Amino acid sequence: MSVQVAHEHETDPGVATLLGGIAHDARVLLTEQLNLFQVELKNEFHRGFNSLIPIFIGVGAGIVGLVLTGIGLAYLLFWAVPNLHVWGAFLIVGLVTVGIGAVLFYVGSTMLASTKLVPETAIKELKENINVLADRKDGM
Repeated sequence: MSVQVAHEHETDPGVATLLGGIAHDARVLLTEQLNLFQVELKNEFHRGFNSLIPIFIGVGAGIVGLVLTGIGLAYLLFWAVPNLHVWGAFLIVGLVTVGIGAVLFYVGSTMLASTKLVPETAIKELKENINVLADRKDGM
């Protein structure tokens, strides 16, 4: 019977072994969470950067088109209103263009303010893993 008791004692892991296993699991989970943070941030950065390239090209083409359209509209206004000076026509077209630009800038800045740069998925997973580790520790 003493042999059987000694055999059971050898297979039963000690508290130190269990705590070491928990510490190892915590290190592995933390490493995986940090990798998840890194990958998620890198993906968001690349997605944001790649979306800026066509935006800047479009803005450049839009500026050229806006200048040409503004010149054409100013001359059309000068032609349509005989008593209007050329500079008056350019001033009117310029003020309307600035007003439209201000409204678009406000809309864009409002949309940008609502953008979240925090990796919410990774933070949620990290909190869940911390809760699991805390439950495992309390269960001992």
